[in-house]
Amino acid sequence: MRRSVSLITGCMALAAGLAWNPGIASATVYPGNGAWAGNNNQDAAISSVSVTNDATNLYVTMNFDVAGATLNQYLNYEIGFQDNGAGSGQTSLTNPYGEPIGISSGMYDWVSAYAYPTPATNSGADFYHWNGSSLASSGNLATSFSNATGASYISVTIPLASLGSSGLVPGSTFKFDAWTTYGGSAQGAYGVLDNTNANNEIWNAMPYNATGYDTPGSPYDSATDPETTFPSTIYTVTGVPEPASLGLLGVSGLMLGARRRRTK
Repeated sequence: MRRSVSLITGCMALAAGLAWNPGIASATVYPGNGAWAGNNNQDAAISSVSVTNDATNLYVTMNFDVAGATLNQYLNYEIGFQDNGAGSGQTSLTNPYGEPIGISSGMYDWVSAYAYPTPATNSGADFYHWNGSSLASSGNLATSFSNATGASYISVTIPLASLGSSGLVPGSTFKFDAWTTYGGSAQGAYGVLDNTNANNEIWNAMPYNATGYDTPGSPYDSATDPETTFPSTIYTVTGVPEPASLGLLGVSGLMLGARRRRTK
């Protein structure tokens, strides 16, 4: 398994809140390198991605908690899932927006989130699901974000039932990668989560590729890049009790405690 750490106090506010919700599993945090992305592209440098779930949803938070990072309305914050095993889904190096970014061993689901800082509540995400021949639009997802200096993030809520070939359940595992890229043209990846190269964040507005820095349009393949960590970037859906069940358990505990006090 790729190195991961438990969510700690001081991580993104939303992710921390989810971790302490009794109906949500503790988040797994996948560290990025958060390197300087060059010029004004610091908002494209991924410092980490945290993933957690409850009984019905998967929550993915892309963190940019580095000095000076603020979310950019021109950026696409993307997540690719290999959640139906290798060999299934889209294998070409492109995504539904026409950007040369993908997973050649198979990408079954894909999300692109966005944030418009003004007004601060204007964010969203497009969800695409493999239909047997292509990644087809499957609607929009709930999102939230923070633009706090040094603690910016964007979080996406994805129904577990919509992922994979027939929904994900406790015990389901999947591989994923996260990328940032600019919209408006078919540009390559500016920031990549699953990569050990500290220089994989682009410099001077040139998207990253396997050989270092290149011109816009260079493809990025999470499955084959020489420094990729995609094979070991794995999340397992955790079984968590429904909040209602937790409430009943709490009531039962109180009743048992009261009974014991009365019988003393």
